[in-house]
Formats: sequence, C-alpha cells, structure tokens
Amino acid sequence: MTDPLSIAASVTGFVSLSLQVTESLYKYYESYKHRRDELAQMAQRLHAVCQNLKLLEGIVAARKWPPGEQDILQRVDSSISDWKGIIQDLQEQLDKFENEPQATLKETIRVAGRSAAYPFRQRTLIKLAVDVDALQKSLCMTLQLLQVKDYAILGNDLEDIKNILKIAQAHNVTNGVNIWLKSPDVSVDYNSASEKRHSQTAIQHTWRYAQSQPECAIAYFFYTFQDKSKQDASALLRAILLQLCHQVTGFEAELTRLASNYTNGPPPPQVLVEYLHSAIARKQHVYLLVDALDEVPQSARGGDVLPTIQTIRDWKLPGLHLLVTSRDVVDIRQSLQATGEAAINLRNDSVNKDISQYVSDILKFDPQLSRWGEHCETIREHLSLKADGG
Repeated sequence: MTDPLSIAASVTGFVSLSLQVTESLYKYYESYKHRRDELAQMAQRLHAVCQNLKLLEGIVAARKWPPGEQDILQRVDSSISDWKGIIQDLQEQLDKFENEPQATLKETIRVAGRSAAYPFRQRTLIKLAVDVDALQKSLCMTLQLLQVKDYAILGNDLEDIKNILKIAQAHNVTNGVNIWLKSPDVSVDYNSASEKRHSQTAIQHTWRYAQSQPECAIAYFFYTFQDKSKQDASALLRAILLQLCHQVTGFEAELTRLASNYTNGPPPPQVLVEYLHSAIARKQHVYLLVDALDEVPQSARGGDVLPTIQTIRDWKLPGLHLLVTSRDVVDIRQSLQATGEAAINLRNDSVNKDISQYVSDILKFDPQLSRWGEHCETIREHLSLKADGG
C-alpha cells in the first residue's frame, strides 16, 4: 500500500509547481492589465486560479492524513492528474513569453502595436483562457471533493477539538482561580457551533496556525441571547483571562494574587481589562475571537461591551489579532468603525456568486440531486436568491 505521506508530498509538489507557473503568468498579464480589457480579464482569471491553488496547497500540507483518509488522498491525487496536460500547456506558453527577447517584444509593440506581440495575440489569449478555465474548473472540483469530506474532517480532527476545549475549560488552572473567576463555560457554545459548522471552523484554523508559531496564544468567546450570563463585558473578559492562564507564563500566579484582593468575587471589567493587556503584551501573538456580538442586547452593548472591545482595539498592540463577528447592526458598525481590510462584509456579490456556483456544482455532480434534471436550474436560482451572502 502506498504511503499516504509520500502521496501527500507528491500532490503538494505538483500543486506547488502549478502555482509557480500560474503565478508567473499572472504577474506577466497583471503588468499589462491597464492596456486592454482582455488582458485585465486574463489577469483576474489567473489570480483566481492562484488563490485556489494556494488554498489546496495549504489544505494538503497541513492535513495529517491518518490511514482512514487515504482514500480521500488517492482521489485528490487522481483528480490533479487531470491538470498535468493543462500545466504543461501553460508552462509552454510561459516559456514562449520568457524566451521572446525583450528588445524584440518592445520593437514589435512599437511598430505593429501591442496586439501583434505573441502574448497579446487574440489566438494566444483564447487558448490561454480555455486552459485557465479548464484548470479552474478542475481545481474547484478537487476542492469540493476535499471540503465535502473536510467539513467532516474539520469536525473530525478530534485531537485539535480536544485541545481547544481544554483551553476553554482551563484544565491546567488551579481550582481556586477557576472558581474565583466564575468564568462562563464557552466549551458548550463551541460544541454547539461545531454542530452547526459556524465559527468553530475559524477557531480550529486559528488553533492549527497558532500551534505552528512560537509564542502564540488563542482565546475565544461566544455571545448568546439564550444565556444572560454571557451578555456583558465581564463575561467576555473572565472567559478570555481563564483561557490565557496556562498559555501565558506566570499569568496564573498574577491572577491568584489579584484574587487575594477581591475575595468576594472577580473585580470589575476595568481591572480585568488591565490584566488582559498585561497578558497579551507578554506574547508575540494572541488571537482573540469574539462571536455573535449582535446577540448582546443593545443596552448591554452600549453599556460596557462595545466600549471594552474599543479599548482593546485602541491598545494597537502589534501581536494582537482580534476577530469579531456580528450581523451588520448600526450601533456595532458605528462603534467599531472598521474600514477597508479591517471589515469583511459577507453579504456581497462575490459571496453570492460563490454560493450560486457551489449550489450549481452540488446539483450537477451529486448523484442524489442530479436526478432532478430540468428542475435543477429552478432550485439553484431559488437557493441562490435566498442565500444573500449567508
């Protein structure tokens, strides 16, 4: 039986080569995209392929591939074999671009116009578009193959989940600190999100990344309208501090000393937030994930939750990575004032197109659903319309 690790190494190597070729072509057309619409479109096509190749490369390289997943790996290996001819064609195109002397290229452009040069000829662009579109289609199918299984596997990597839950439940923290902090149990919400495939995916990806980096810590909190004990700033801070206890050297001792000054229970948020600053400042990277901010009642949000999050943002600590999720609610948007790359709106045309494409692929390739035949298009339109980015 073939070793899964050797198959994974082979797959990763070929995906890496594919990415190298595609990125070179992308950079080439990107530099000329302002000249003609066709060149800009080609650059966009190539960029989209590069993104998917990077995603695939990361998934294959990061996965541990236990024996039970060998069939998935074999199918991925078989799937990417379909690209080999395409990548050879793209490599040949790239070689022609690179082998054409720059002086000749410039002279051709000057005398006969840019479209006469080989990389810009209509025939070249059409052939390239066919290859790139075929590669993208095959890539999407490979990623779909992985991700349909991957949601089970994301949900399936018990070792990661166990470690994440240990952080939440602070197994290594002394009972004294644990009882004194009276931290809400966020592991319950993690399991609930796990069942629904919500933000636990982000937490697991962050956990896996943090494990590969030195001096990293991670903590998370789920706001929920179903539990009043999880609807204020104190709950957020106590849960995060407890999770950081055994991840930040000496921090548990600091909290023990703090407890001796507040024998009747945890201190007010203003004190807790100072200790959070101290903990974060002592690590190279700290990832804080706060989910469903909109589930806090508006009065509580304005009272101390939003001001606390704003205080944390105002620290501008270089190693702090803060991810907050919420519906687009006016008071939250105005308070956070996140702009540009700091705000990611999941209700947008790009996401809607992704949803529509995903629904189309499922209807087309799922044996159980494809039997609906002529009704598939109606189903796709209805589901895509109702998705609205969600």
